[in-house]
Order: sequence, then structure tokens, then C-alpha cells
Amino acid sequence: MSVRYDMMVMQEFLGTIVLFLWFYPTSQGGYSWQVVWLLQGCFIPLLDWATAGAGFNPAINLAFWLSGMMPTKEAIVRTISCVAGSLVALHVVNMALPSSLGGVPLNLGDPDQALWKDMFVQEMGATAFLTLTIFYMEAFGNKGIWFLAAVFRFIGYFWKDPCMNPVIAIAYYSYTFGLHTLDNTTVRFLMVVYFLAPALGASAVTLTVKYVTDSSKSQQQQQQQQHVKEKGE
Repeated sequence: MSVRYDMMVMQEFLGTIVLFLWFYPTSQGGYSWQVVWLLQGCFIPLLDWATAGAGFNPAINLAFWLSGMMPTKEAIVRTISCVAGSLVALHVVNMALPSSLGGVPLNLGDPDQALWKDMFVQEMGATAFLTLTIFYMEAFGNKGIWFLAAVFRFIGYFWKDPCMNPVIAIAYYSYTFGLHTLDNTTVRFLMVVYFLAPALGASAVTLTVKYVTDSSKSQQQQQQQQHVKEKGE
């Protein structure tokens, strides 16, 4: 079966824009946190279903690639597509729903603040938890998507809404400042906190799960071989 990369590009690119079109108005609409949780939590599985499993997250693409569940070309295409979507997402939101942003999107944090180490740990830990949830979700099929939505909102509540996704940071900085205007301090902050931390969190969980899974399979194979050998004797 041939892979439709054109469809994959459209799913990731347009899906990323739609994600921002929904999340920013609901976050800025003055709703209670319960309503925001419900609106955003239900939207995640619906968008995932509508786009045939597009993730809109380079960190998760990295995790699936490391696990062997996503081919290299697909991981690259999906990542480039969602990054491209993030570069225009908030501009689209501001044109379509200007009152939802008020000209400025949600603040991701001051790059000069001394809390970058705490933010690094938060992003890495939250992404690791999200990645583990996604792998665990695979066993549940479509029902697991709702489990993912619940965990996503759980992380957001207790960890003060970490990004867990580089495209959110790309969208914020490209819209607010313009990526070409960023100074070295801001670039380092962006790369370390919002790129490196999620990548490390996703990679650590993926490699750990892969090691445990491979070890379990190896033990089962050895036991089967031993059983066959004993029967032969």
C-alpha cells in the first residue's frame, strides 16, 4: 500500500492550525477551568480521529521513530508539516478570531527569568509522561484516545500547562517577535526549554519502553526454545 504523503502533509499542516484555532479562543474566552478542560479535552480525540492519527508534535514523532513504529521519511514529513503549520497558526487565529488573542497570544514565559531550569525539568517530565501515555494508549485503540485526553488535561492542571510540544513555542515566538529578530539568549532558551527538553523526555521513555519490551520478547523466545528442547529430549 503506497503512502499518501500529500494527505499526510495536509493533515499535519491544517490540523496544527485548527488546533490553535480551537485552543486559544477557549483559553481566552473567560470560561471556568472545568469548561476549558471539557472543550479542549474532547477536542483532542476528535481532531486526532478526523486527521487519521496526526500528532502535530515533533517530540512524539521522534518517539515513534525511535520505537520503530514510524518510518524515517514519515517522521520527517510530519514534523516539517506541523512546524510549517505552527509558523502561520497564530496569524490565522488573529485574522479569523482577533478578539480571542487581543493581538498577543498566551505568554510562554520570560526567556530571561531564572526559572529556566525548573521549566526544563517540567517540560521534560511532562513530555515523558505524555509519551508513556501515548504508548500505553496503543493497546486501547480508539477508546485510548479519550484516556489520552484525560491525561493531557491532568498534566496541564498539576504542572501549570507545560507545552510538551515544540510547535507551540515556535508559534508563539514567530507570532510575537518574529524568529529572525530573536537574540542569542532567547534562542538558547527556546532551544533548551522547548526543543531539547521535550525531545529528551520523549526519547528517554521510548528507549526505556523499547528496552523493556525487547528484553521481555527475548526472554519469551528463550523460554520457548528451552521448552522445545526439553520436549525433544
